[in-house]
Amino acid sequence: MTTNKLSPTITNDVLKTIFDNISENELFVCSLCACMCTNQNKHQLVSTKCGHLFGKNCIRKRLKETRQCPLCFKLLETRRDQQLRSMCLSSVVTIFPWEISRMRDERKQLRIRLNKIKTRLQQAKIKLNINKQYLQRMNKKILKHCKRNKIINQV
Repeated sequence: MTTNKLSPTITNDVLKTIFDNISENELFVCSLCACMCTNQNKHQLVSTKCGHLFGKNCIRKRLKETRQCPLCFKLLETRRDQQLRSMCLSSVVTIFPWEISRMRDERKQLRIRLNKIKTRLQQAKIKLNINKQYLQRMNKKILKHCKRNKIINQV
């Protein structure tokens, strides 16, 4: 029985470099070797029956050793055509855990900003109404003053 080899740790800097230099339709990093998968050849993106994605050769080697998915440890078929399904990179959207965390933080910050803007808008509306009322009172006073002084008839 062979021991389970751990996947290499991919740092945020490495992921950012990969993400910055590759279009989203080309990006999927194999969780076993940390290399970019392709649409064909040895490092073609494939899915196991349990739905996890890997580079073709990496997962084949791992399945020869353990016969189980390295992520969920589900036992998989021994026949290659039964256990792996080819995937097209353009149909796969890759979001890394650190990206999800960043997006959640960004969404939280946007909600805070939105609430601040809504509060400021409400305050501006209240101030506008106060100023409208003040302007109406001033107009009435001006009209009264003009009527008293008969300025309106002269104009």
